[in-house]
Amino acid sequence: MRDVYARALGVSLTKPGIVAAVCVAWVALGWWLFSTVDREFVPVSDRGSIMIFSSAPQGSTMEYTNRYHMEVERQLLEIPEIQSSVALIAPAWAGPAVVNRAIVFSSLVPQDERERSQMEIVDSLYFQLSQNPGIEVFPMNEPTLSIDWDSSPVSVVVTGTEDFEGGRLRG
Repeated sequence: MRDVYARALGVSLTKPGIVAAVCVAWVALGWWLFSTVDREFVPVSDRGSIMIFSSAPQGSTMEYTNRYHMEVERQLLEIPEIQSSVALIAPAWAGPAVVNRAIVFSSLVPQDERERSQMEIVDSLYFQLSQNPGIEVFPMNEPTLSIDWDSSPVSVVVTGTEDFEGGRLRG
């Protein structure tokens, strides 16, 4: 091991151009991978619900945010695929409430009862809701993997045809 390290160190000290070329190639590979690989490893799935985040101008009052957000909710309820919605004005999850922010959680009718997918509905909402003056609106697909902030991000469930008891195969 010591000989391998000594040879590598000797090459890196006597041939800095090779070290620089390897570093540039490594950074270029990282940039290429970052730009070509999808950002999410799990594809978006139709979970039957969408989220709409909105932001009123800085300094807006809660009444202002509520007034413009009511218009967003009215537009949502006109969409036949949306079954119900609930809105939170000035949510305070990670600190004090910010009165110019709001979020809507909308449930869609069951997938077999609608012609469009959740993703198609969200795509159509981008343009429709961006026409609202006085508030910026950002519709989003619900994440495929929901993260419970109180636990680990991924849970593994082992199932099978055999019965398990206390971590051991019973039988």
